Amino acid sequence: MSDTARWLSAIELAEAYRTGELTPEAVAVELLDAVDEVDPSVNAFCLVDRDSTLAAARASTARFRAGTPLGPLDGVPVTIKDLLLTSGWPTLRGSLMIEPDQMVWDTDAPAVARLREAGAVMLGKVTTPEFGWKGVTDSPRTGITRNPWNASRTSGGSSGGSAAALAAGLGPLSVGTDGGGIDPHTGGLLRGGRIQGDARTGADVSAEPVRPGRTRRSDDEDGRGLCAAPRRPERARSAGLVGTGDPDR
Repeated sequence: MSDTARWLSAIELAEAYRTGELTPEAVAVELLDAVDEVDPSVNAFCLVDRDSTLAAARASTARFRAGTPLGPLDGVPVTIKDLLLTSGWPTLRGSLMIEPDQMVWDTDAPAVARLREAGAVMLGKVTTPEFGWKGVTDSPRTGITRNPWNASRTSGGSSGGSAAALAAGLGPLSVGTDGGGIDPHTGGLLRGGRIQGDARTGADVSAEPVRPGRTRRSDDEDGRGLCAAPRRPERARSAGLVGTGDPDR
């Protein structure tokens, strides 16, 4: 299989799964290989768990073969910003103040839980500035996340890891967050609607618990959303991913 599937939207992937043109397992393998190849220059990912991702993708493939998919998100790869608790994976929030072994990571934030229930395949966790506190994405733990269209520029923030992963063709969907409601800064920096960070479901999605022991949702924890990327592989390829200039030239 070529890397064409890597650039398909979530809707296109769901249709390809339905018709049998593609399988969730094959798409997951392609994307994981792309992460290995592309992400060292972008630094969008802070966690990749190949075994876990492939296990979920194989289970989804089996459901499609049995004619029992869980719904339109079954088998669709999703990345999770490393502010949201994700069962089985540490949530380190870009900080050296949190260590992977300091607790049992056995809780999903509601947005992550709903995706898991729908059969989405968790591709990995993506970077955030320390505790998501600023509008560019660099942190003591993960370093600088680059804009895949131009490595000398920022991918925005605080969901810069989500934005960079989507723009680089490393998954069709990502869960990002923004204290103000949506993340237009990140979408705008990646130009021309390539990242549809303004796309909303029409309702706020709780990210709680965003840290262990937190049970009350405060005002700045509203407005979490699922970001999607239109696919522009021809421009990504011409830019060399990572690109060196304006992708519209």
